[in-house]
Amino acid sequence: MTDDPKTLDEALLHPVWQTLFNSRSCISTIDAEIVRLLAMRQEHARSIGCAKRKIGLAVYDHARETEVVNKFRAMAKERGLPLGHAETIIGAIVAMAYNIQGEEAA
Repeated sequence: MTDDPKTLDEALLHPVWQTLFNSRSCISTIDAEIVRLLAMRQEHARSIGCAKRKIGLAVYDHARETEVVNKFRAMAKERGLPLGHAETIIGAIVAMAYNIQGEEAA
């Protein structure tokens, strides 16, 4: 680029750098929201685990897991997200839920 900023002040005023800084700030905000939602989901998973124990159900529920994964996959596809990555993400989220439910049972 011929119009590379020479100082930090110039960089902060350059539109491309402003876009970079603004986008990174937005991503940080989104990341914080993702973590907040994961913590909330974990609390609900804990409650589900307690309920399962009270009524004698196993932690693992293949039918429900399939339903959750398929719904997540459909939402990801609708939003144009790469399905392989979406499947990895929901797999990790489901594993977190099973772990918390299993820990509570131990």
